[in-house]
Amino acid sequence: MLVIYAVVLFLTCVLQFESASSESEDNLIFVSVVFRHGNRAPLVHYKNDPHKHNFPDGVGQLTKIGKANMYHKGKVLRQMYDGFISRNYREDELYCTSTTIDRTLMTAQLVLAGMYPPSDSYHHFEPHLSWQPIPVHEDSPDKSFIFGHGHLCPRYSQVFYEQINRTTETLKEQGDIEEMLPYCATHCGEELKTVADLGLLVDALKSEVADGLELPSWVANYYDPTLLGFLDLLMNVIVKTTEQKRLITGPLLKQIIDNMISKSKRKLNPDRNMVLYSGHDFSILGLLGSITKSEKMMPQPEFGASLNIELYRTQDDDHIVKVKYLRSFKDDDPQDISIPDCGTPCHLEKFAQITQYVIPENWEAECHSNSHDDDSINHAAPLGNNRPD
Repeated sequence: MLVIYAVVLFLTCVLQFESASSESEDNLIFVSVVFRHGNRAPLVHYKNDPHKHNFPDGVGQLTKIGKANMYHKGKVLRQMYDGFISRNYREDELYCTSTTIDRTLMTAQLVLAGMYPPSDSYHHFEPHLSWQPIPVHEDSPDKSFIFGHGHLCPRYSQVFYEQINRTTETLKEQGDIEEMLPYCATHCGEELKTVADLGLLVDALKSEVADGLELPSWVANYYDPTLLGFLDLLMNVIVKTTEQKRLITGPLLKQIIDNMISKSKRKLNPDRNMVLYSGHDFSILGLLGSITKSEKMMPQPEFGASLNIELYRTQDDDHIVKVKYLRSFKDDDPQDISIPDCGTPCHLEKFAQITQYVIPENWEAECHSNSHDDDSINHAAPLGNNRPD
């Protein structure tokens, strides 16, 4: 009896080992990392802002804290993918692209600096400088539309402001914003008409808090969760409809999928392992919304958050996709994102199929469909035409 028990126990252990080994045999072959830039100055300074002189580099620019955080983000990515990417930068292994904004270009440089400190004498060209130059490629709007460039898309702007006006009216009817708009307008010294105006004000406050500055006394009792909730609402309005996702997220998701398909067929040229995209909060929100198809309101991604889309090759030469979310610049314990209607594991072919609904056939044509010039739409945001990012 003991012999039989021992044999059964042995076989059970063998099967468990083989199962675990099978799971570990999936080989990571390609990663797309889309990250939000680091801490920045407010996009706009409201009239009564007590901290407007605390940002000497100007509105929207990376702060000292933001620079340090994104350098650390690079170290986190190095730790996650060390061995998958070489210690020394190789152009045929990694490619980095960015939107054409100072803060995203600088963020990309900082992330790369954290990922690729000089590791030998050949790359250590200055004895007291632990840094080496690595190229960052601009996503030029006149040549490619990887990041959507919503501000250059007339149809997107039209739908965005329609959604802003509709959402504002709904909130007023429900009484959720009726008192908050005039209260905040009185204290900040600006005219606030819509949820976009209020969202930009809260975004300025949030940026200042993230940089260690104190909230003005008039807003302290309403900041969390009331005002932060309005900012999250604005963020979700940016990528609310399927059409908005197609216009502002579709081109980026299309390139990510095209790269994975080429990699799976061993046709990616150059045969890179990783592509980095230095983008914005709406870059991540749009991807999350498109992949999860969730209609729930999602919080604004923090500075330095990233969405890592990984491609694995199985023992059977099949290909599966895993999506991981790092919630901040220092997060090194990614959250696995569930992909509805794709199964577990999620096969690449199925992933491409279920996200096809947000991939535009012709981005430029869709951007100019049913659009019109309407000054009443463009005046929806007195604080400026900026969107939190």
